[in-house]
Amino acid sequence: MSEIVLFDDIISYINSTFPGQTLDIIDLGSGDGLKGKIFIEKIGEKNVKAYYPVDIQPIELASVLNVHKDGAYALHPTLLGFENLSSRFPLNVLPGEKQVFIFLGGTYGNYRNEKINSYIRGLANDNAMVIISMPIIVEGKSNSEIIDSYTNKSVENIAFGPLMQVGFKKNDFVPNRRNKNLIVHLDIEDSRLVSTLILAKEAKILGRIFTKNTVFKMTTSWKPTVEEFKKALELDFKIEKMFTNKDMAVAIISKKN
Repeated sequence: MSEIVLFDDIISYINSTFPGQTLDIIDLGSGDGLKGKIFIEKIGEKNVKAYYPVDIQPIELASVLNVHKDGAYALHPTLLGFENLSSRFPLNVLPGEKQVFIFLGGTYGNYRNEKINSYIRGLANDNAMVIISMPIIVEGKSNSEIIDSYTNKSVENIAFGPLMQVGFKKNDFVPNRRNKNLIVHLDIEDSRLVSTLILAKEAKILGRIFTKNTVFKMTTSWKPTVEEFKKALELDFKIEKMFTNKDMAVAIISKKN
């Protein structure tokens, strides 16, 4: 919600920058497309020519089809990794048409700044707008405070999801030392939240034996301050506008001259 509450201001900026234009919405790392759906509803479906959800997971794109099935706009699910964005985008547009790239949910922070910047550098031009969101932390917030704020069932379920899909059960894992109701152990490494799960006993999954104390780690998004987020973007882009609240920063970027 901290991201979605900024949508109205972002869309007002889009409308003032591209007045009266028909829009193509390209949703990078779309997931199930729900936030893309909300974004389009706030813009107004009549103003959207097409929606391009871009994701590396076919199962997510299948969900997009269901979420957007009643949309009045064209739908173009695009199975593509970020490293190959330049093979498909930016789009060729007609007069009176613009494209808006939305990179929501903080996925930007799952990559090294220089790497993800290189993937999206070619998207911005005179006919396009690139919008990137990033969860932020307060300047001076300690690692322990960050860890405490993410120690919850929601984060645990994200970390455990891939293991659950292959057959592991939560009672196979060592409980969190500080919260016996959780099995996820969290730490900060290189300014990124790392979720760790530790097998409490031997488990046989898909014909393979995993021994007791086997460790599974998942590195999630970078946790920057607003200034650190700005600095990362300014390596390669000009920041046209920034929208913030206490939990989220959303930047409108363009190419450096």
